[in-house]
Amino acid sequence: MEHWSSEIQNHVHNFFNHRQVNILVTSVLIFVSIYFSIVTALGQHVFHPFGNANDTRADLSIDVGGEVVKSSMSLFFVISLGLLGGRLFFYVRLPPSIGCLLLGIALRNIPIINEWLWIHPTWDLLLGKLSFAVLLVRCCLGIDLSTVITTPVVLLALGGLAPLLESTAICLAAHLIFAFPLGISLIFGLLLGATSQAVIIPSLLNLQNKNLGTDKGIPSLIVACASIDNLLLVILYSVIQKFVFSPEAPVEIILATIGEVVASVLVGNLLGWLLWWFPRRGDTYTHLARTILLVSLCVALLFSSVRLNVEFAGVISLVTTCLTAIRMWRVDSEKKTFIEEKTFATFWNLIFQPILFVMFGMKFDIPNTSGQTVAIGLAILGIGVGIRALAVILLTLCSGLSFAEQLVFVGSFFPKATIQAVLAPSIVLAASGWLDLLPYSQMILAICVVSILITAPLGQLFLDVCAPQLLRKDFVQSVNITPSGGYYGSSKIDQDGFDPSLGQGGYVSYNELKSSLERERQERQQQRAQDSHQMENVWSGGNNGIPIEDQARDYERYVDQRLKNPSNARDDLPVIVSSPPPQVERFPTPSFMKKPPPSQNSPSFQRF
Repeated sequence: MEHWSSEIQNHVHNFFNHRQVNILVTSVLIFVSIYFSIVTALGQHVFHPFGNANDTRADLSIDVGGEVVKSSMSLFFVISLGLLGGRLFFYVRLPPSIGCLLLGIALRNIPIINEWLWIHPTWDLLLGKLSFAVLLVRCCLGIDLSTVITTPVVLLALGGLAPLLESTAICLAAHLIFAFPLGISLIFGLLLGATSQAVIIPSLLNLQNKNLGTDKGIPSLIVACASIDNLLLVILYSVIQKFVFSPEAPVEIILATIGEVVASVLVGNLLGWLLWWFPRRGDTYTHLARTILLVSLCVALLFSSVRLNVEFAGVISLVTTCLTAIRMWRVDSEKKTFIEEKTFATFWNLIFQPILFVMFGMKFDIPNTSGQTVAIGLAILGIGVGIRALAVILLTLCSGLSFAEQLVFVGSFFPKATIQAVLAPSIVLAASGWLDLLPYSQMILAICVVSILITAPLGQLFLDVCAPQLLRKDFVQSVNITPSGGYYGSSKIDQDGFDPSLGQGGYVSYNELKSSLERERQERQQQRAQDSHQMENVWSGGNNGIPIEDQARDYERYVDQRLKNPSNARDDLPVIVSSPPPQVERFPTPSFMKKPPPSQNSPSFQRF
């Protein structure tokens, strides 16, 4: 029975691994995911997309006409001006997101410009959801589950417990001191407690390139903690928001939430498992197809959940899909997920960051923002940041970090920007039907804008100026951070940009990395030449009387079987090289090709 099961599994694997079949199924998946993204975004019926939208549970339908033209032109100028403002701030060593945010505030509060630019509210909502999807994918790409498993205590303490303590402090301060409602205080705490990866990653890359703190993996550890921080708080925020703004009874909400969480995890695991098989690994289009599928599937999940009024379930499915797929992608490719991470980093820097922060700044109305709101926001922010700083220091007392390195962790978790810009407008939108909660939601949006303007520049200034003085320079680079914030164990850079599969440790500079890799390639070429020479000797002399043609046929069959399904590969197939050096022998020598030990009657037998 086990033999038949193995045979069926091999046949199924060979069928779906066939080039044309795999291309066909991958194309169908891309088409279906893009179709559902468009249909759910435009509010059309799935089976009759050209009819009138009849689902009014979420207002996502787009009108056509002059509004589309004005919105399109306004969006074009928003992206262009956002890129310009972000680049100018980048040149003066400040976060580009701050430049985009200040530009959006100026566009809103200058009367003449505010009359010219107008973006349809539905477009605003759709672009916010797209930015949210890209942000979640980047957070997932920044997590290596194998590293989380090997160092769970530090990651869960700094990436899970510390932000929860900060969120709890913000919630209690808002509710007990400033009389915010309890539900809105919970949402506010989870929103304001998230760290901004977009602000800290460039500075951490700079620290890593200078080999500062790399002996303990401090830059990569901070990125990993920030990624876990973002994902945890976003999921909790999505769940709590349903409890606060839902008119249903709490018991019904709890039962429905449990069922939706289980279903979303199952759906995410299923979709992630499909991405293991489609597209096929090793083809020229593999990384492109994986990027397209990741974008389209995640957007389809998010928009479908909005349409069904279970947005938090879409968030959980999106995160589960990404983590499941990425876990396999980092095993079956030499470049792991570097190309996908670089693509999403480009998406974020060139498109979604300007759109998100400029449009978020355009919601900040200075005349309607009182000084009392700013003072309350600063007080709550100070309480939350103080509690988190104390928590980080206490949680790292037994971790082997010096006090200076602990201060680097504290300063790295200080900046707020991305999650606040993505989710703060959704609070105002959700509270639009609750007149008693609407003023508090508008106050939260204003506080988020103020917190971004204060914490993002100060956080990056600390990482760029103070962190290099606090960290010890190391000459072995143990971990690399990728463009989107992903991190891997010992890695080197090749001419394509990245190869995380080589060696232990790293080098001081890119030039040394490149020269070392060139030397290693030359050594490999020399080793292959020696292996080839040994192979020719074996082929010319035969092996234990077995015909050369049979050896070649068995060897090719063995290699094919190992490549197709390594777990089911048999160890009783022959290897041509009879006695190679350890680094040459890649497969075990089968028993029937080994020379039998000498018997006691043999002249060569010696008794000790």
